Amino acid sequence: MSKVSTYIGADLHKKTCYLTVMSKEGTIKKQTEISTKTDEIRKFFKGYKGVPVAVESTLNWMPFYENLESLGCKVSLSNPLQTKAIATARIKNDKVDSKVLADLLRTNLLPTAYIQPREIRDLKELVRQRINYRTHTLKSDS
Repeated sequence: MSKVSTYIGADLHKKTCYLTVMSKEGTIKKQTEISTKTDEIRKFFKGYKGVPVAVESTLNWMPFYENLESLGCKVSLSNPLQTKAIATARIKNDKVDSKVLADLLRTNLLPTAYIQPREIRDLKELVRQRINYRTHTLKSDS
């Protein structure tokens, strides 16, 4: 039996993140919106070390993930298409989305996406930067 008593669902956006903190029974303990700035994330999550967190794969998931990972949180990256297929709601907003993520994580029904090891992510980022630099340089030469 799992000793986990708290689960967190994070609906992530560019500048903000809506969070639902849920008990293992499904009771909502807290719902709030925070900034995605590193210090704000650290401030909120400092009391949740080791707590499972579900976040949907968006364009900015990686910095958020790495920030939580460094704090000792157990982060699961949700596959957005599969999550949408499982959890469709008539009312769709940040509050509902973060609750759904926490609920799916709590019930072990969260469809996850593979997260590559840090070394691979860093190498891919380096390649992206080089391609971007080369593309930018070629455009400048034209």
